[in-house]
Amino acid sequence: MKNLGRILEITANVAIILAAVAVVTVAYREHLHPPIQTRAPINDISLGAPAPFSVPSAVADQKTLALVLNTHCHFCDESSLFYRRLSNALAPRKNVHLIALFPQPEDEARTYLKQKQIQISDVQQHALTSIPVVGTPTLLLLDSSGKVVQKWRGRLGPTEEETVWQSLGCRSPENCS
Repeated sequence: MKNLGRILEITANVAIILAAVAVVTVAYREHLHPPIQTRAPINDISLGAPAPFSVPSAVADQKTLALVLNTHCHFCDESSLFYRRLSNALAPRKNVHLIALFPQPEDEARTYLKQKQIQISDVQQHALTSIPVVGTPTLLLLDSSGKVVQKWRGRLGPTEEETVWQSLGCRSPENCS
């Protein structure tokens, strides 16, 4: 009898462990890691696509750099020094137009830029759903016809920042004439 009770106890414990493993597996598959086909598609602008916002008319070799920002984005705050350096270096240049796109009203966006000492005169309000970017901050480099030729997403590291400078025809922030 002792052996039968011990066998029943072991069997019950194994059954409980198997049931717990099954529940955890189902929860993981269904809630924490859904199959890729059930995830919403990422709406991200493609290279070569026309800008879904107003772009100033450009001459043949003029580029536009659009900064898609959000006043409540900590990555935008962390990137503000780079954007300040960009705006200062590009201000005297005539072949690159700098614009800022925010989901917030224009006056709130201008206040944000002023606080961060980022000098951009062309500020536009757009719902983030109307600009197909994954998140903020996003930088979009447009050619003279208004098509996206390069994009950068998130807080950029030194190598990515260097790529931005080079894409704008600058060797560095100090050598951008």
